[in-house]
Amino acid sequence: MAFSFFKKDKEKKKKGASNNHYYDLEVKEIVQETKDAISIVFGMPEPKISYKSGQFLTLIQQIEGKEVRRSYSFSSAPDIDKDI
Repeated sequence: MAFSFFKKDKEKKKKGASNNHYYDLEVKEIVQETKDAISIVFGMPEPKISYKSGQFLTLIQQIEGKEVRRSYSFSSAPDIDKDI
């Protein structure tokens, strides 16, 4: 399963990424934290994502032929964790 999320053109130019405005993310693990909450662990794409704790990303997925967008907060530590 892969998801995409938006990144700004300014960041793209800094990181040397292609003209694609999205990252494709691979789901490495889904952790059932509570009955109603999960954590989704994504592998780090190339080029690596630069983020700060507390930032969020918007996931985009096609569901039943419609583009669905959902925002999620980062809960990993960008300087410590190898995955996001």
